[in-house]
Amino acid sequence: MQSQISNYIRLLLILTLLIFSLFVSSNSNHGITGTYNVPNARFQIEGTLSMSFYRGFPDQKINITASPFNWLEATLFYTNIENIDYAGSLFRQSYKDKGFNIKYKIFNETDIFPSIALGLNDFAGTGFFSSEYIVASKRFGDIDLSAGMGWGEFSGGYGEIPNPLATIDQSFENRDQPFGTGGFPRYKNFFSGKNSAFFASLEYKFSKNTIFFFEIDPTRRDSKIDYKKSEQKYNFGLRRKFKNLNLNIGFERESVNFNLSFRDNINKSEKQKFKSLDIHENKYLGLQRQLEANQIGLVSIREEQNEFFLQIKHNSYEDPKFATEIAIVTLNKFFPSSRKKLSTLIMISLTCL
Repeated sequence: MQSQISNYIRLLLILTLLIFSLFVSSNSNHGITGTYNVPNARFQIEGTLSMSFYRGFPDQKINITASPFNWLEATLFYTNIENIDYAGSLFRQSYKDKGFNIKYKIFNETDIFPSIALGLNDFAGTGFFSSEYIVASKRFGDIDLSAGMGWGEFSGGYGEIPNPLATIDQSFENRDQPFGTGGFPRYKNFFSGKNSAFFASLEYKFSKNTIFFFEIDPTRRDSKIDYKKSEQKYNFGLRRKFKNLNLNIGFERESVNFNLSFRDNINKSEKQKFKSLDIHENKYLGLQRQLEANQIGLVSIREEQNEFFLQIKHNSYEDPKFATEIAIVTLNKFFPSSRKKLSTLIMISLTCL
């Protein structure tokens, strides 16, 4: 009992220090965007490459995650599992493994409907972390809620139920245990197993760089990895961001663990200065060429009594506000007579490619 109290006090002190440290979707322990162990339907910005480090027990991970499109995330991970011996080694050492995770966006969030994503973890490895899930995320102001259902290693937690897909075909009840050296997908394992489980997460944004998260963890505790036996099936913690660095510290399975991730966008161009062209031709064509010179595409423009309805697209700016500012400056340049009305009458919708 005293040990548990001391752990809570230790966590409280750490979180308090983090609030005042110099350190906000973020990488989960699996590399894919999420809270701690729970994935969500959020995605890195297109062109983002991230690396994350997770330190827990018994497993530690290094994840490299790429987002070639704004609807796809792919992770290569390398893990160390302390409580399993590495078979065939001349020296006694803990088990090492690698694998792949992937997440695909099915539906974009709207004012009414949530964003929906489908994911596969360790789908071509040895299967120690093999799991599948479908998840939905919806933002309400400073609160971001996510909920979903998981299979495989995501079939534990509070919401454990019989696999609903087994009512369609009983073959969905059969799932192989971790196998061999991996290297190829086990398609018959996808969304299979006797049980599945619900999971959920909540993120609350205290400020631009500070987020509290809470999650109902679906990770199985009776897997081959032999996680610490704990009645606690929820995790919580704090995320702090400093430039491209995200630091998660959380209370997981009755112990304090952390996740450190670094992100950069290879397409971003915020540091580039605004390019102004000397154009003396049709003002609409000039507007288009000026935007293109700043890596922004013109989708459509409509003018109604000095009101402009402008739609642009881009994949070069991590902060959409920067692209918006360029569009406004460009519109002011070619339509100066309406300068005073642009700030209130312009409508710009940004679509990342």
